[in-house]
Amino acid sequence: MAQNKRFLNGLSMIAVVVLAALILLNYFLGEFTNFENLINIITKIITLIALFFAIIFAYEWVNAQSGKDRKVWFVIYVISVIIIAVFYLLGWLR
Repeated sequence: MAQNKRFLNGLSMIAVVVLAALILLNYFLGEFTNFENLINIITKIITLIALFFAIIFAYEWVNAQSGKDRKVWFVIYVISVIIIAVFYLLGWLR
C-alpha cells in the first residue's frame, strides 16, 4: 500500500507541475499565436486529472478519521466533490 500511495503522490505531483506549465504555455501561446483553444482543452484535461488525484487523497484522509468526525468530514467531502464537478463542467461548457 505504501508503494501505491507513493506512486499516486508522484502522479499527482506530475499532474500539478504539467498543469502549471500548461497554464504558462496557454498564456504565452494565447497572446502570440492562435493555439489558445488547443491549449485550453489540454489544460482542462490536465485539471481534471489533478482534481481526480486531489479527490482520491481527500477521500483517503476522510477514511483515516474516526467516529463522529468521520461522518462530518464525509458530508463535507461529498458536498465539495459535487461543487467541484458542477463548476468544472460549467467551465468546460462555457
